[in-house]
Amino acid sequence: MNYRNIFKIAGLMGIITILSKVLGFFRDLVIAQAYGASLTSDAYFYAYQIPAITFIILGGLGGPFHTVTVSIFSKKDTQAGAPRDELERALNSFLNMTGLGFLAISVMVFFSTDLIAQLIAMGGTPELHGMIAEQLKIMSPVILVGGLVGIFFGISNIHDKFLITAVSPTLSSIAIIVAVLFAGGDYGGAVLAWSTLIGALLQLVVQLPAYFDTGYKYRFDLDWNNPSVRKIGEILFPAVLGCSIGQVNVYVDMFFASQLPEGSWSAIGYANRIFQFPAGALITAMMISIFPAFSRLVGQQDWETFRTLFHRGISALWFGAFPILVFMAVFPWEVIKILFERGQFDTTDTLMVAEALFYLSFAIVFYVARDTL
Repeated sequence: MNYRNIFKIAGLMGIITILSKVLGFFRDLVIAQAYGASLTSDAYFYAYQIPAITFIILGGLGGPFHTVTVSIFSKKDTQAGAPRDELERALNSFLNMTGLGFLAISVMVFFSTDLIAQLIAMGGTPELHGMIAEQLKIMSPVILVGGLVGIFFGISNIHDKFLITAVSPTLSSIAIIVAVLFAGGDYGGAVLAWSTLIGALLQLVVQLPAYFDTGYKYRFDLDWNNPSVRKIGEILFPAVLGCSIGQVNVYVDMFFASQLPEGSWSAIGYANRIFQFPAGALITAMMISIFPAFSRLVGQQDWETFRTLFHRGISALWFGAFPILVFMAVFPWEVIKILFERGQFDTTDTLMVAEALFYLSFAIVFYVARDTL
C-alpha cells in the first residue's frame, strides 16, 4: 500500500470515525438528559474508569494491544518465507495468554468491588460507594473483553479490514442509547452498567468474522517459548506499564472530585467526552491507516518513506487540533448549554461542565502528538 492510498483510506476512515463519534456523542447527550450530573452518573463514571483501562486505554485503537499486534504480526506477514504455522501459533498464544490474564483480573475485581469503590472515591459517601460497587460488579467482564478486542483490531488492520474496526465501537453506543431511552433514569445506574457490558460484548463478537476471514485458525496454544510471543512481551510490558502509570492523574482527579459537590465527577466526564469527540476522531482516523504502514516500512527498512509519512501525519494532526482548541476555550458555556441543557441536566450542571471544558481544551496540542509519538 503506497502512501497516497494510505491518505485515501485515512479520509474514508475519517468519515466513518466521525459518524461513529457523532453516535457516541449522542449517547452522552442521552445519558446527560436522563441522569444529569447526579450521584448516579457520578457512580457510573467512577465505576467505568476501571474497565475502561483495558477496554479503551489498553485495548482500544492505538492502545498497546492494538499496536503490538500490528507491530509484530505485520512484520511477520511482510517477511518472505515466514511460516504460517509459527505465525498462527504465536497469535493464538497471545490471545490465550491475554484472555487468561484478564479473566483473572475480572474475577478479582468482581469480588473486590466494595474495596475498589472506597479507594477510587475516598471522599464519597457510603451511598456513592454502594452504587459504584454494584455498577462495577456488573461491568467487570468488560476488563476481559478489552484486551481481546485490541488484538482483533490489530489483526483486522494488518489485513486491510479497516471498516469493521472503525464501525464496531458504534455498537457500544447503540446498546447504551437504546437501554437509556427505554429504561434510563433509574436510581443506581444498573441500566447504564448492563448496557455498557452488552455493548462491549457486541464489539468483540463482530470482530470474529473478520478474524476468521484472514485464514487464522483458533487453537488453545500457550507457547511461552515462541520467539514472537517473547518479543510481544518485551514490547507490551513497558507499554502497558506506561499507559497504566499515565492513568495515575485520573485517579488523583477522582480522589479530589469525590470531595466536591455531587455531580463534579460527572461534569469532568462530560467535559472530557466533548473534548474527545473532535480530538478522538482526528487521531483515530489517522492512526487506523498510518500505524500499519509505519510497521510495514520499518519491516522493509524504508526509512525515507517512513520519515516523510511521519512528518506529514504530525503536521496534519496539529493543523486540525488548533481550531478545536480555540473553539472549546472561547465558547465552552455556549457549547454546553446548546448541547446538553435539557431533561435532568440543568443550569448548574452547565456551569460545572463548561468550567472543566475550558481548562481541558488546552491539552489537545499535547494529546494529538502523544499517541503518534
